[in-house]
Amino acid sequence: MERRLAAILAADVVGYSQLMAVDEEATLATLGAYREVTDALVRKHNGRVFSTAGDAFLAEFGSAVEAVRCAIAIQEDLAVRNAQAPEERQMWFRIGINVGDVMIENDDLFGDGVNVAARLEGLADTGGICISGSTFDQVKNKLSVAFEDIGAQSVKNIPEPIPAFRIVPGQVAVKAGKTPASSQQPPGISGLHARALAIAGLATVVIVLGGVYLVALFPLGPSAGHPFDGQWKVSIDGLSGCRDNSPRSFPINVRDGKIDEPHHPFPKSGSISADGDVILKVTDQAGNLLNTQTIKITGNTGAGRFEGRRPSCTGTITLVRLE
Repeated sequence: MERRLAAILAADVVGYSQLMAVDEEATLATLGAYREVTDALVRKHNGRVFSTAGDAFLAEFGSAVEAVRCAIAIQEDLAVRNAQAPEERQMWFRIGINVGDVMIENDDLFGDGVNVAARLEGLADTGGICISGSTFDQVKNKLSVAFEDIGAQSVKNIPEPIPAFRIVPGQVAVKAGKTPASSQQPPGISGLHARALAIAGLATVVIVLGGVYLVALFPLGPSAGHPFDGQWKVSIDGLSGCRDNSPRSFPINVRDGKIDEPHHPFPKSGSISADGDVILKVTDQAGNLLNTQTIKITGNTGAGRFEGRRPSCTGTITLVRLE
């Protein structure tokens, strides 16, 4: 039987049986819509879904970095979608990622490499991501996120404890305490309590602080940080003259006043001044400008104007801080 090394992503819906018990048709419709999002993001990050079972799916990636990027993109996208739904209809995923040896049979994958990813998924917070030590070793110097070391975990049908880490999104952040998984009040990946560590000059470092691994390319020396750093939800309404006038929304992350998210389905870029003036541009995958958004932030909210590629395409914007 053929074998290869692969990064395996395992995802499962939290409280799926409870959602089905309340409203089967609505739950299946939501799952179908969310799976369209997750499948598209898996493809975007050069992965493939090789197995599905009800509310769960397994995906294979040739790169651990792309697997983790995909998981973060999935949780950020679904967090925004859930924010627009009533609490009782929100659907949250847990995600586990492992890098390991797998066996291949008819495009399906088997073995402990797959099983460990599935067990790690059960250790993730609601709306969160848990990775194995082997995955951490591959991504620790390549992604600007923080990793919370939760120690070696003993899980069912795996003979030895698995070193495990939970991911805290952001450039360099420390998760403040542990948030227990809950299907009633899911924190989502955007709801994790974090504090930024801002620093000046350039170095790639790994810092261990209270069990949290901080890994990033960042400057050396003190800095006051940026007042609008964090995650925001952009909502666009009142569109007219556009190809699609339906309302839409998406999350953005601000780091040192910069918006630079090339991994979104429609890449976002821009900046926020210390006075709260926002210029946000959206392009397609080829880099063609789709729209420009100008926003003024006051406190934790902002409002502004949407201008599409067509001269007649305009709308209104609201911006709300999520963290």
